[in-house]
Amino acid sequence: KTHRRQRQMCIRDRAWTFIEELVNFEIKEGSTIQLAADYRFDGSGDELQFLIPSAQFSLEGLRVSEKGQELPLIDIPGFSIDGIAFDLAKQQVTVAKVSSQDGAIKGWLSPGGVFNYQTLFIPVGMESTDEPTPPAPEEAIAKVEPVPASTEDNALEIQSSPTAKTDSEVTAPITSEGGNQPEDSQLPQVTAENSVAEATPLVEPIAEPEPSSAVPSNPASETGGNELPWLVKVNEVSLNNYAIHIEDRTQKEVIAINLTPVNITVLNVSTEPGAKLQVDTNITVNETGSIIVDGEAGIDPLMTQLEIAVEKIALKTFKPYLDSVARRQLA
Repeated sequence: KTHRRQRQMCIRDRAWTFIEELVNFEIKEGSTIQLAADYRFDGSGDELQFLIPSAQFSLEGLRVSEKGQELPLIDIPGFSIDGIAFDLAKQQVTVAKVSSQDGAIKGWLSPGGVFNYQTLFIPVGMESTDEPTPPAPEEAIAKVEPVPASTEDNALEIQSSPTAKTDSEVTAPITSEGGNQPEDSQLPQVTAENSVAEATPLVEPIAEPEPSSAVPSNPASETGGNELPWLVKVNEVSLNNYAIHIEDRTQKEVIAINLTPVNITVLNVSTEPGAKLQVDTNITVNETGSIIVDGEAGIDPLMTQLEIAVEKIALKTFKPYLDSVARRQLA
């Protein structure tokens, strides 16, 4: 039996009340979410059956700003996901279309080099990105304390054995400062033969375990898991008539980049091995320039075959960047 569920709610009325004090952004009035789905559920058999043959999700009037500011940084009049299908038994998720239109996004790079969205979505109390100050070089290096001198003034001197003795025989008499050798200070002679024989190894050799002849088990079979990978397909993703405004405030002269309109269409997105998606992008840069991207790409294996055309972008906008590498006057 197929069941039908439909729900619409205002973001600020429900979910927003739980996170309002935990975030640095504010969602303006009028943002709504709508979800409608048909589903089937059957737990009577050996395997759980859960199927969503059709579902739709929409987001309308989303406007996000910094707390206490009226100017929205994100303004999305409409965003929708249509034709959602979910099959637990086949491990498949398919989406007919993801679309959004007439959105506007504003961002900037602060004089400190921080993108404004990095702090906008960080929870309250976690804004600081300061790292602990590393110790000074002289503090980071371990100090080596000098070894105190022995209370005895005796020194150890290694002397070569006389010619009459074998070359492998070495004596080590201990002499005093005056050069006189005490009667009981003669060290026993150490030869290469007995030094090797009497040496005791400091580390006992560890016996290597014999290779096991057991065949490794399959983790999936032990847990009863299904080895069939999940398959995700999205037939179409489109962003139409978007406007993106970005400022670089790290320069002496603020660099403003306006990308409007932004039109992006991607077809046949799939995790299936060998699948190729189609990309069609057309972006206008600062009213006069354009960036056009057309071609195909793959996820598994990763591949791209794109044609990119960049035309009539005014370089004068990027003059502060060029001043550091060139000294030509841009008209």
